[in-house]
Amino acid sequence: MLARATLILSLMLLLMTSSSGQTRPTNLKPGSVEAKALAFFEKIEDRSFDDYLRRVRLPKVSQTFKAEVHARIAKGEDVRVSDGMKAKLAALNPILRYHERGSVIEIRVINAGEAFVGLQGRAILLISEAALNLLPAEELQAVVAHELGHEYFWGELMEARQRNDRETTREIELRCDGIALITLRRLKLDPTTLVSAITAIKMFNAREVSTDSLYHPQAGELFRFIRQSQQLGMFLIGD
Repeated sequence: MLARATLILSLMLLLMTSSSGQTRPTNLKPGSVEAKALAFFEKIEDRSFDDYLRRVRLPKVSQTFKAEVHARIAKGEDVRVSDGMKAKLAALNPILRYHERGSVIEIRVINAGEAFVGLQGRAILLISEAALNLLPAEELQAVVAHELGHEYFWGELMEARQRNDRETTREIELRCDGIALITLRRLKLDPTTLVSAITAIKMFNAREVSTDSLYHPQAGELFRFIRQSQQLGMFLIGD
């Protein structure tokens, strides 16, 4: 809990000092995943971030395809959702609506040893019972905002995973972090919850199942990406 609280405090200070322009510019290493992810956002020339998302948003999946995705997910894993769980899940509605996926993506809570939130086939959002119990509603919103970011890079992400291209996958994950942070800002939610949620999930999984993904950015990469993007005003797009 102390490590998690320290990270939250560090990010809060980072966001406050960066937006006030009181920090010195931070140069990212050329060719790093942070630099590549930031370059993606710098190229956006739409009038607002909302306009950009509307322009690149993929068509909604069909009911037939959604049924196929359901069929591919193992049966017998679903968890009975309690009233407390329902309240947390209801908090995800603004995130889904912002990305125009309120009536498209279905949420399933599954039994799994690890804390996990993942978008399957652009149709089903899987949330493990462990993650649902671990994360408060605000952090769950942040993680789901990240997962919905995957849809904007879906083809590129699937190809990178097939090639076992870890660097490209980490860059795309940072882009999804960027979309999540902008989403939270647009909905007037606390952006620090993204890092605290990621930290909580990593700490839980390291303790309970001893897993860590080489396909996700390290904490330092995420911090450097956030710091530089804040200094460039990225999270103020469309404000």
